[in-house]
Amino acid sequence: MAPALALLLGACAPALYTPPHLAQDPPPAHVVTDSDEVTLVPKNLHQEIYITRVDDASTYRLCWNISLCWPKQALLPPGRHHLQLHYEMIAVYANALLWLDAEPGQSYIVRRKLEGYGVRLWVEEVGTGKVVGGIAGSEPP
Repeated sequence: MAPALALLLGACAPALYTPPHLAQDPPPAHVVTDSDEVTLVPKNLHQEIYITRVDDASTYRLCWNISLCWPKQALLPPGRHHLQLHYEMIAVYANALLWLDAEPGQSYIVRRKLEGYGVRLWVEEVGTGKVVGGIAGSEPP
């Protein structure tokens, strides 16, 4: 029973988006979303953030469960990127478009906070908690 459960949970692990032809030198940046982990709690009680597009590329993948078709992590080459995000909780969803200037080898996390009838999404550096990037359209030249 335990190996079957481990296999099932492994199949539910969040996918990693990697753009085609991603160079490893300089090392790519890693972006992860602040989504609830897979547990025995029903999925519709989780707060999930999916990365649906990176720049002009869709991150959609064919898979057996539509909730797992968009990744919760991405590797990005250094430079400016736009992340289209999709937030879900119960039957509520929101979409956002954020920008980020990715540094080589840096790790980032997309954070979430429920505020009244909405949700706020932003990007932080892992380790420092420094807010980086912002809402698309607010980029510096």
